[in-house]
Amino acid sequence: MKKPFLFLIITLFSIFPLSGCSNQTPGVSLSDAVTYVYKSVLDPYEESWLRNFSEEETANKFGISSSLYTEACVYASPKTSYATVFAGFRTTEDKGNDLESALSVAKQNVIIAFDGYLPDQYLIAKNAEIKQYGDYYFLVMTKQNDAVIQALEDYFKNGSSISSNISQS
Repeated sequence: MKKPFLFLIITLFSIFPLSGCSNQTPGVSLSDAVTYVYKSVLDPYEESWLRNFSEEETANKFGISSSLYTEACVYASPKTSYATVFAGFRTTEDKGNDLESALSVAKQNVIIAFDGYLPDQYLIAKNAEIKQYGDYYFLVMTKQNDAVIQALEDYFKNGSSISSNISQS
């Protein structure tokens, strides 16, 4: 009698840690998602016109504190005359709303910076979108928002197969 009960307890404790939070996105890598979109949509000819920002550069340019995320991958122009940003963040469940608010503030700051300055860059900033996929948040501020968002959606639907293709290239 004790052995079946013990087996049941061990099985239950084995299953629950594997299930994780319902908000998590299994089989997805933030760096693979951002790299896939960057290479396939934003820089298909590998011109490297956007630069991968460090944690410090992300905080300085966009005001997004590293306490709001566990992982980040940010591509942006180092030139102040370009509004283009493609940024991905992985957060914890309890920081998601704060991160989304910080991304909204970052978007507003870029809009304000280009208001009355460069009309084409102002429109890029104004049309920026914040997207959420589980515990991943993205700031999409590009001329090709629709294509970037479609590539993100493709990645999140087929993440593991796309991830293996990225690592092979």
